Amino acid sequence: MSEIFLPISPKFGIWLIPKGVFQELDDQNGQSYVFDDSENIIHYNYLQISQCTRQVFSISSDFTHVINVLKNEPELKHISRKRLD
Repeated sequence: MSEIFLPISPKFGIWLIPKGVFQELDDQNGQSYVFDDSENIIHYNYLQISQCTRQVFSISSDFTHVINVLKNEPELKHISRKRLD
């Protein structure tokens, strides 16, 4: 099953997931969900880096996480790499 996360600002994003993927969220159907666990935020930031095609944005101009990810996974730098399975 797939999920889609679209960051729309530094503090907000839209997270689309099929019902049943996270059963604890099934009762949140169409509702807001506070997503403030730092490990989850790091994970979703990683996914944005690994799936982007050309640009990554930062309101604070701090690209330390991006640089570290690309240092550890240099294949992510290749624009023609496969992105979604």
